[in-house]
Amino acid sequence: MVGDSALGSGIGGSITTEGVGKVVDSMTSHCKLGADSVVCDLGAGIGRPLLQMAVSIAPRVTFGIELDELNAGVRYGGVLNSVLKHPILGSRLASASLPYVQQGDFTLCKPPLACFKSGLLVTHVYSFCAGMPQGTMGGIGNLISMSPCIKGFALVMHHSHNILKTLHEFGFPNTISLVDSIIVRQCGSGAQYRAYVFSR
Repeated sequence: MVGDSALGSGIGGSITTEGVGKVVDSMTSHCKLGADSVVCDLGAGIGRPLLQMAVSIAPRVTFGIELDELNAGVRYGGVLNSVLKHPILGSRLASASLPYVQQGDFTLCKPPLACFKSGLLVTHVYSFCAGMPQGTMGGIGNLISMSPCIKGFALVMHHSHNILKTLHEFGFPNTISLVDSIIVRQCGSGAQYRAYVFSR
């Protein structure tokens, strides 16, 4: 849908359209992701997963936080325009709440995590966090721990033999449950990762 097939090859942090679709389906089934959701992508890059979620399930709010100013601005704008010009995807996106990417450091966000524009509290989180430093992972754990409205989240990472133990060491809450583990691939390189889906 949105990603490698519709918009050309991906860049670092972009998983394939098929992979994002599987994550969205899993979060819909296990974490109550839907039209009333407020979805945040931590480390959003150029916003491909956000756009795919907006096109496929049209959450109430879809936004991302990205440290790189160029990704959050010009590059995301280019991807957004490509989707809006697409004969099918553009009409779907036009009927949804338009996703946006905010430039900033999400580890500095004060919990509970909320949408910058509307102030609505986040209900679902997605993050391609493979290779993120320990401090950044701790920041994600803190935000999720201190944001009581989050019903579920998905983390795309390298495979872990004991993912819950790893996340608890990063400060994620003990109340989370692993509900799915999905093999996904990166656009372009084809590198394999795991998308871990959690509910609480």
